[in-house]
Amino acid sequence: MAKNPSLDNARILITGVQGQVGFELVKSLSTLGAEIILAARKPQALEGLGYTAVALDLTNEQNIRDVLNSVKPNIIINPAAYTAVDKAEDDKANACLVNQKAVEVMASVMNELKGAIVHFSTDYVYNANHDHSNVETDATSPVNVYAASKLAGEEALRVSGVPHIILRTSWVYGINGNNFVKTMLKLGRDRESLRIVDDQVGSPTSATTLALVVSSILQQGFSDPVEYIKSKQGVYNISDRGFTTWFAFAKEIFVQAKRLGIELKIKDVEGIKTADYKTPAARPLNSRLSLEKIHKEFHVVPPTWQQSLGTFLHQSHIKLL
Repeated sequence: MAKNPSLDNARILITGVQGQVGFELVKSLSTLGAEIILAARKPQALEGLGYTAVALDLTNEQNIRDVLNSVKPNIIINPAAYTAVDKAEDDKANACLVNQKAVEVMASVMNELKGAIVHFSTDYVYNANHDHSNVETDATSPVNVYAASKLAGEEALRVSGVPHIILRTSWVYGINGNNFVKTMLKLGRDRESLRIVDDQVGSPTSATTLALVVSSILQQGFSDPVEYIKSKQGVYNISDRGFTTWFAFAKEIFVQAKRLGIELKIKDVEGIKTADYKTPAARPLNSRLSLEKIHKEFHVVPPTWQQSLGTFLHQSHIKLL
């Protein structure tokens, strides 16, 4: 791979830039020489960043069409999603608008513009009964409304014919927005004991890892990124390396936080079963993701989840606290 190849002929629209992954994508892709367009529901908050910002409402089909036909990107990076997993059980219409219909509309317009899409999806589409890592060819069986809507978005891309790469990921955390790491740090400051689910297995994944993977993929296809995406089209799992449970993840957060000098009240963490922690939406027990395909196709070797957690806490704990 060439060192720091330029994408100066690319016009890239990034959705969800105020979210965890979108925020990191802006930082990562800004070094590639491409023209970056930021899309958000309230773009006024993005003024002063030095990029073109557009108002994009993923629940409004006509708005999506108007924005894309005005901006004319040749690549969309789409981490934006309806991610309120429990709320989606009673808000199926909006979950499907954002996670399915908006993707369908983007695909339709990008076909007309001869462009490509890099789209983020979720480990929740698998819901496997086996105890080994999920591979991209495994059967899907969405366990809740959120997962079903994300899988429907994947299908919309596939049937559209638009060049696309789908990145299925898991247990994401980042500096923007709410996530498990921030919640544990807050609870660890306020409480002496916690009960955390210990029978769901997956890979905590830093939003930084995901942004760097997208950057690497685009750099590898820098001479013609749309054609490159077409040549590599399909579904890829991506997460940080290694597996853990939410219980063990929480314990590692507290260990590393204390090592950094972050003051915590927490003394005891108890593992419990999913059946003992009732939520409106079901969760899969096995979210392990095989990384063999993405390594083979793009030579991607993410950090371990412990390494990424350490980097995240070291770089951002002042902001978090």
